[in-house]
Amino acid sequence: MKTDTLREVPACEVERGAGTAALREELVADGLMRVAAVAEFLSLSRAAVYQLMGRGELPFVKIGRSRRVPRRALVEFAASRTFAAHSDQEDLL
Repeated sequence: MKTDTLREVPACEVERGAGTAALREELVADGLMRVAAVAEFLSLSRAAVYQLMGRGELPFVKIGRSRRVPRRALVEFAASRTFAAHSDQEDLL
């Protein structure tokens, strides 16, 4: 029974096979973070982080009963939800 699994990364369109294994290795190369640390980083509750993982929005590694989020996936997740201020908002000041 294999206990170390990584959920597929929805944003990446990689064919199954050797490419997926390489992607997984690259994704976890920067290390893994505990759910509590992820929640703190995103300023969310732990429950919200589990919901993101459950919906497939945030990739995770499952080791036994524990879940860990690849650091690189977390940074990419946060960056993909970052919005720049509109320049016309400066006129409001």
